[in-house]
Amino acid sequence: MGKIVQCIKTFLAEDFKLGKYLLQILLLTIFICFNYYYDFEDKVIDAYAGREIRMLFYFLMYGFAYYASCLITACSQPHSFILRSDFWFKSSFFLALLAFDAAFFYHRPLIQVTFPSEIHYYLIKIGNNLKSLLTIFIPLAIFYVSYEKDKNRFYGFTAKGIDLRPYGILLLLMVPLIVAASFEESFIQYYPSLKDNLAAWYLGIPKWVTIVIFELAYAFDFIAVELVFRGCMVIGLIKVMGKDAVLPMVVTYAVYHFGKPAGEAISAIFGGYILGIIAYNTRSILGGIVVHIGVAWLMDFFAFLQKQIP
Repeated sequence: MGKIVQCIKTFLAEDFKLGKYLLQILLLTIFICFNYYYDFEDKVIDAYAGREIRMLFYFLMYGFAYYASCLITACSQPHSFILRSDFWFKSSFFLALLAFDAAFFYHRPLIQVTFPSEIHYYLIKIGNNLKSLLTIFIPLAIFYVSYEKDKNRFYGFTAKGIDLRPYGILLLLMVPLIVAASFEESFIQYYPSLKDNLAAWYLGIPKWVTIVIFELAYAFDFIAVELVFRGCMVIGLIKVMGKDAVLPMVVTYAVYHFGKPAGEAISAIFGGYILGIIAYNTRSILGGIVVHIGVAWLMDFFAFLQKQIP
């Protein structure tokens, strides 16, 4: 745990400028207040679910957040990364993948015409989590092989020099916060991620088997999230942006959580910042994957326990 604290202290000593951080906080405040006051993501963008135009809307939303943050960061630099063509090429590609994944819907009609209605909900939920194989991993692998010069590490997919014990401690420290959040009504309405369904009954298997299968697929999606945000937006852009890659990623990461309860979007700022610093220092996303999956599983677990209380 001491290593993580030292990483954060060192990063802050090098990166912190009061004006820059205040403007980033103001930007995040405006975005969060606007979204949750008008319910923008749920009522406006989600109104186009099942249509390709939704991909463009997600790209514009993520892009506006990311580049607004980049502009704030770039203004404090004597030699700005924002004038480099490789910055625009790589960042726009990463944002396009994120938008493509967020709005991808082609698995839904395929499931609906292929399988019985009793398991539509269950299979769609699993498909929502496994679609990143097509929307993130494969396109990113092609981009990596075709464009990236350093092919020793796939955007931080490495365990070299990584000690997982501090991440386990970090995860334990988050348990009380998750337990406290589990008493909130908005938390209970959103979690657990898999709602009651007919899959176990229809398939003739124990309910816990369907839950385990779903949670494994759920974990796979968080690997994709870490790959894009910490792998691509931080490690993938370090050579172009240096330490300045972290804050724009954090702003975009918060916006990425707009479909979830407001408290989760706010906590994503702090979690994204810490994981971004760790990825910047270690050049690995393995620790972030462990923490992210652990938090996701704990949230589902405590939400399930809450629903067992009369």
